[in-house]
Amino acid sequence: NLISEADIVNNFGHGIWAVYKLRLKGYVLNRSDGVVEVAFEGTEDNVNQMLKVCKDGPPLANVKRVTPTTEPWHGDKDFVILK
Repeated sequence: NLISEADIVNNFGHGIWAVYKLRLKGYVLNRSDGVVEVAFEGTEDNVNQMLKVCKDGPPLANVKRVTPTTEPWHGDKDFVILK
């Protein structure tokens, strides 16, 4: 699970291509407190590559913090964008 705080929270589209390329499963959620919450499931190497994408952020974003956590595998079947 990854918690990412950014000034532009609805601009995760930059990472969607990487999610599919890296064959990750999970979700992204723009929380009401302005935080982007993302959960990825995949190989350790692929998740680490995705963490770098999140830390770099899209061109217009100001990523303040990325806080990775480890949770049990949920067995998600897809990657979904939650509201």
